[in-house]
Amino acid sequence: MICTEASTAEQGLLQGQPVFLHAEQCVSVADLNMLIRAAERGNGRLALANLERLWPKHRTIHDQLATGKLGEVGLVRIHRWYSLAPCVEHMWLLDIDLALWLIGRKPEIIYAAGSEDLSLALIHLGFAGGAMAQIDFTSRLPSGHGYRSLSVIGSCGAAYSDDHDNEQWLLAGGPPQGLGAGGSVRHVMATVVGYGAGVGDDADCAAMIAAWRSVLDVAEAIRQSLRSGKAILLGGVSQ
Repeated sequence: MICTEASTAEQGLLQGQPVFLHAEQCVSVADLNMLIRAAERGNGRLALANLERLWPKHRTIHDQLATGKLGEVGLVRIHRWYSLAPCVEHMWLLDIDLALWLIGRKPEIIYAAGSEDLSLALIHLGFAGGAMAQIDFTSRLPSGHGYRSLSVIGSCGAAYSDDHDNEQWLLAGGPPQGLGAGGSVRHVMATVVGYGAGVGDDADCAAMIAAWRSVLDVAEAIRQSLRSGKAILLGGVSQ
């Protein structure tokens, strides 16, 4: 079963069902541990993921990094600007996950500035080797569509995507190559194909859970930085 709420996922797991949960519905380590315990008690299988990883424009950028076409990643920058969102926390968790996924590891140092209610946040993630991610988020815009973009700068190339989802362009020294995006359909299809029959295998599920636990660890460090006004080492030490 595909779930959009943690409480529904818990009930499915307790009944022994394979469950795929939209990861942003799991907003704390306590939530994640609750779901793991439910899976163990009911002999269910838990998979959870950020569906934005499955959008073709994001997969294209990830593939370009994975194959070395952009070189070593140096900067990931994400803007997400909206009017009042139903749940602000769900939204910026997605951006943390995208940054960690594209860079491929957890950060060493976190600094954040903004409001305690997270309706406005500027987040810096510093990684070993000098790579960094910068995320700026607001849900304080006037009513309207808002704006979303992602930029990646590598040692020998760069990539950009925004909320114009109909087309992507690949530039590599010759005429641009256009790729139809169709994101609103393809990421749903990928979810159904990948997880509809038994919600993947045990290794896939374990990797998803570990990746989201990393996101939640970083999110907690961001909250600490917002409260203290200081940079936080991922182990929890302020400086």
